[in-house]
Amino acid sequence: MAALTTKRKGVLMRILIGLIVTILLIIVLFQSFGIEYTRTYLVKKVHSETNGRYVLVLNELDFTVLGGTAHLHGMEFKRDTAIDAYVGELLLDKFDIHAKFTSLDVTSFKFFRFVFFNRINVSDLRLLDPYVTITKNRDYVEEEDARSGDSETFSAIPENTPAELADSAALQELHEATREFFPPISVDNLSILGGSFAFFGGVVDYPIQKADGLNLQLKGIYYEDGKRIYTAEDLSFEVDSASTLVSQNMAKLSFKGLHVSTSAIHIDRLHYWNVISPAEVNRIKGFRASWLNIGVNDIDLPFVDVEKMIEDSSILIPMLSIDKVNLHFFKHKYEKRINPDYKALPQELIRGIPFRFALDSLVVKNASLLIEMLAVDAALPGQLTLDTSRLTLTNVTNIPSRIKVDSVMELNLTTKLMREAPASVNFKFDLSSDDLGYNTILQAGPMRADLLNDLIGSQVFIEFRSGYIDRIDLRYHGNKRANVGRMDFEYTNLRMRKLENAEQYMEDQPKGGVLSSVANVIIPKNNTPDMKKYFQGLVYYEREYNRDFIHGMIMSLVSGMMSTLGLGIQNEEKVQKKLNALNDQSMQESAELAQRKADQADQDRVNDWEKKKRQKKKEEDKAERKAKKKDEGEKNAKKKNKDNGR
Repeated sequence: MAALTTKRKGVLMRILIGLIVTILLIIVLFQSFGIEYTRTYLVKKVHSETNGRYVLVLNELDFTVLGGTAHLHGMEFKRDTAIDAYVGELLLDKFDIHAKFTSLDVTSFKFFRFVFFNRINVSDLRLLDPYVTITKNRDYVEEEDARSGDSETFSAIPENTPAELADSAALQELHEATREFFPPISVDNLSILGGSFAFFGGVVDYPIQKADGLNLQLKGIYYEDGKRIYTAEDLSFEVDSASTLVSQNMAKLSFKGLHVSTSAIHIDRLHYWNVISPAEVNRIKGFRASWLNIGVNDIDLPFVDVEKMIEDSSILIPMLSIDKVNLHFFKHKYEKRINPDYKALPQELIRGIPFRFALDSLVVKNASLLIEMLAVDAALPGQLTLDTSRLTLTNVTNIPSRIKVDSVMELNLTTKLMREAPASVNFKFDLSSDDLGYNTILQAGPMRADLLNDLIGSQVFIEFRSGYIDRIDLRYHGNKRANVGRMDFEYTNLRMRKLENAEQYMEDQPKGGVLSSVANVIIPKNNTPDMKKYFQGLVYYEREYNRDFIHGMIMSLVSGMMSTLGLGIQNEEKVQKKLNALNDQSMQESAELAQRKADQADQDRVNDWEKKKRQKKKEEDKAERKAKKKDEGEKNAKKKNKDNGR
């Protein structure tokens, strides 16, 4: 019995050895003669599987089945424009893809797992000089539409939208198609060197998104069912330059010199600007909106634990340093409609961040701001400038444990008003406050009064003839209902007049003469602390539902000035009475008022259009009558000459 068992074991061993030798022989033969066959097979397979729509070029291929290593050199995947047949895969049909790279190296590729389970498992993947261009196929027709004979192609661009606005829906389509296209992928170590990417919406000849000089080192990435999971251990990410259209494709965001590691982030330059005119921004949004141009240089986030932020799904930034910021805002005030939507206070914006967030300190070393406002009848905008500004912001967070320790978020700004006058602003926001309370201190001066003429000249068409503003000291407490406080507005020899040199702003002379004359009579010439009649202005501004806190600060400043000049609230009892009357219903009433104003602005727009239409028809009729009269005159003259000739 024992001999029989030993004999059977010997047979089994010989069979096992024979199988191993056969497998090894097949592998050796396949390794020797199968590489060229495999390369040719892949090229033909891609062509047949895509119905000839795409072509694969592969200059060199080398791999080992047992080791799971592969090397591809000089690969290119591109569209055959002579073929109109569809693949049956949305990503390859809705978009034309052109991809190539210099080399691809893979180690520990699980060959059989890919063959039998359609899963890609790789230990190391190194990609050199990848280049990917994706263009929306504007000729794509859904299969159901093709069968029904409806060949109209899809575009989400609204009617009359400027040509430079690419179709934002195309980018969303790309994300959805990509999510459904790729099989499950697991890569232990990913390396990309010299990458570039561009996405075209198929409408204009420049890309919606673009990136050049991309270098990436990433340990651990997993992708399945549209979900990405990755770790940031040994993370290194660099991009020479990149850009993307944002804000409904009305603006572009670009950056240069992005460097990301596990402990720091740096950006050489960040730039955001509207790619269309201010008038087009208003027209598309349907209300008075700001046209923006923002440039930021040298952004540094040192001591950032990127790996921990990814693991905890939170953003924790100890310090953010920015060397230089240039901001340019432009508003066309001919658009009467103000956006009726609610404008949140800073505390509400921070609470609304959908993840744990904390920024301990933000420092902007040098900032400049230019605000331009074009009044309805003005040809040139009024300007407000802040220059050589320094800004600090501390304790920005929505994490309850941090707010419990320190609930005050503080913003400090020092600047030069109109490039000359010293000014500063301090905000302290209570992050734990139920009524969204905050305190504001604004100080400015001394300055010549005529420094403000560039701003007020084109808005109310009067200007300061003389005067000196010694000091502005505005202090108020604000919350979700109102701003209440006091203001010192000290000035000497203040006088106004109708705007001179009005042609710089408008064709016709302004109507500010009476206003400036009345103002000179009513407004005291001087207001200094050594005067018996010196008056400290009262500040009262009821918060408007659809206005932000910066607008509230400006209106509080105006309130304090008007009170000082004798044109506003003069006693505290009246302020307290108004404040006591405010309740939660007041914000609802403010919301309804904002909507009524917006509706009225819409009606005014229609009325203005109809008025212009009637005026145009009137002018056309007048021109037609004039032309007809001229023709009759010429006919009569010819007839008279003819009669005289007889």
